[in-house]
Amino acid sequence: MEGRHGFTLIEVVLVMAIIAITLGLAGPRIGAGLGTLELRQSEQMVKTCVRYAQIRARRADRDCYLVLDNTHSSIAVLDPDMKLLRQQNLPTSVSFVLPESRKSVAIDVPASGIIHANSVRLRGRAGELEVLLR
Repeated sequence: MEGRHGFTLIEVVLVMAIIAITLGLAGPRIGAGLGTLELRQSEQMVKTCVRYAQIRARRADRDCYLVLDNTHSSIAVLDPDMKLLRQQNLPTSVSFVLPESRKSVAIDVPASGIIHANSVRLRGRAGELEVLLR
C-alpha cells in the first residue's frame, strides 16, 4: 500500500496497555508520597504553633493554650482570655491521635514556655507520626 500513514489498532492498544500498567505500578507510590508529605506538613504546623505559643506566653508573662481539635481538623493558639491568636487547619487526611474518644485537647503553655506535655501524635494516610513538644 502506498502512502500508508498512522498506526494500526493493535499498536494503539499495546501502547495504551503499557501506559496503564506503568500508571498502575507508580500510582500507589505517588499516593504514599503525598500522604507522607501531608504528615510532614502537619508536623511543621504543630511545631510552628507550639513555638508561637511559647513566644507569646513569655512576652505577655501569661499562659497560652494550644487547642488540638479533630472536629475542625485544626490547631489553635489562645490567650488566657480565650481570644484566638492563631489557627491553622490540617490537611483533610491528617488527624490528631487523642486519648479515648476525645474530639479536642487543650495544652497549657505557661509563661515560662516549658510545656509539660511530651508529644502529640498525628495520623494520616501514610501512618502515624509523633511530634515532640519542645
